[in-house]
Amino acid sequence: MKNNNIKKINIIGKVSKVVLIIACIAISIAIVTSIIGGVAVMMLPDGSVKVKGEANAELIIDYETAPILKNAVKVDEFDYDMFGFKLNIDEKNSSDNEQIISFDGSVEEIDMQDFRFVFALGLFTAALLTAGLLIAAIFATKFAAAIAVCQTPFEVNVIRRMKHFGFSLIPWALLNCINGSVALITAVLVVLVILLIAYIFSYGANLQQESDDTV
Repeated sequence: MKNNNIKKINIIGKVSKVVLIIACIAISIAIVTSIIGGVAVMMLPDGSVKVKGEANAELIIDYETAPILKNAVKVDEFDYDMFGFKLNIDEKNSSDNEQIISFDGSVEEIDMQDFRFVFALGLFTAALLTAGLLIAAIFATKFAAAIAVCQTPFEVNVIRRMKHFGFSLIPWALLNCINGSVALITAVLVVLVILLIAYIFSYGANLQQESDDTV
């Protein structure tokens, strides 16, 4: 009869397996959607998508209800005009009782075809990053499947699957270079922690085997 802790481990493994299978399907759909979207953006004819418009807003700071904010916000006039985008930030009609900061923005008619390469590159990059995640999810599913049927967490198959899962995270970690150094460091730490746990379990399995041989 199985130990209660082993039963709980098996249940966690079964639940994790189901969740990971669903995740693999969702990730696969996301990859296909990103690739199709990138190709579709590149194939759009000139002039098919244009953007134009205006937006205006005011930030009103009431000194009577929030006196602590009086003179706390200093605004120098800011003007931005580049690539058809305009933005003006200025302080208007302020008094002793309130401060009013206006935001005026506009977009001239821009043909989005001028930016289609950027959009397509973003979608293809997302597909690449998601592909790295899919690889890890597939190996995680195999690891969960091993946990679902194990008699002990120190079984050779469980430890092997755990190591494979750890190594499968390496492509995902390398792909996170695209997201910047912080994302890369986080990904590398995750890989190292998983592999460290795997080798700890491997050492525990060796000790268990030596104990069994002694008995």
